[in-house]
Amino acid sequence: MSALPIVRYVATEAAITQPQAKLAIEAVFGHIQEQLKAGHNITIRGVGRFYLSNIRTRKGYNVYTRERTRIPASCSMRFRAARGWRDVVVEHYRKRQAK
Repeated sequence: MSALPIVRYVATEAAITQPQAKLAIEAVFGHIQEQLKAGHNITIRGVGRFYLSNIRTRKGYNVYTRERTRIPASCSMRFRAARGWRDVVVEHYRKRQAK
């Protein structure tokens, strides 16, 4: 799904124009991005949690040359869906598998 269907849905549900809906969506995700850059976790009740995860330095190797190398530590953004959202997805998946 691209951003356009989401913008259209928000515009329809909130009774605002599509450009206003786009600005609102960009503002929300822009704020989440700023807070993550500052090192803060964001929890949206009923939706989920955005957080940073530190990945430690680890050993690796080049599969072509078999040369051993050190993979530097890094930081990654993660999202953990709230239980209600996970349950909806699992239920949908189970229904599809039953067919």
